[in-house]
Amino acid sequence: MEAITTTKEEQTQLEIDAFMGPHIKRARIALFIIGGLYLISTALAWSDVRELRAALEEYANAAVSSSEAAKARQLANVALYITVGFGIAGFMTMVFAAMAGTRTTFAMYGAAAIFTAVTLLQIWANGIAQLMISPLFYIVVIVIGFGVSAAWKANALRRERGVAYA
Repeated sequence: MEAITTTKEEQTQLEIDAFMGPHIKRARIALFIIGGLYLISTALAWSDVRELRAALEEYANAAVSSSEAAKARQLANVALYITVGFGIAGFMTMVFAAMAGTRTTFAMYGAAAIFTAVTLLQIWANGIAQLMISPLFYIVVIVIGFGVSAAWKANALRRERGVAYA
């Protein structure tokens, strides 16, 4: 009976598939869900933002001073920017989830960058206290952290092309 020999590259890929593969798969599924949540929140908020913009435009037209009108229009624009930002973040997160099968490291880092941008957008709009009480924020941090960690480890193993021993 012949012994089956594998190269270090094949052994490294097997190790990545065995240990980091499940984490990356779960992170891809979670990224898809996170992107969906961003898109759902955009869809749910869109009609409210449209009504808010109409109400603030009426207020701006009826306002006595031009500074009050400018403030009202600015508030309406901020609400629109946040809503559109969430929609773009949702779409791009889903794109990165799809890309994670072939370009895992790039996709996970991109998703982490989008999450950072959305977090900064939320802090800018609502303040940090509102974000810190959200359990969804912590769940997303953990999921993105696992995905980025697994992609980083897999990338490091590929670079080294060495076999890691348990």
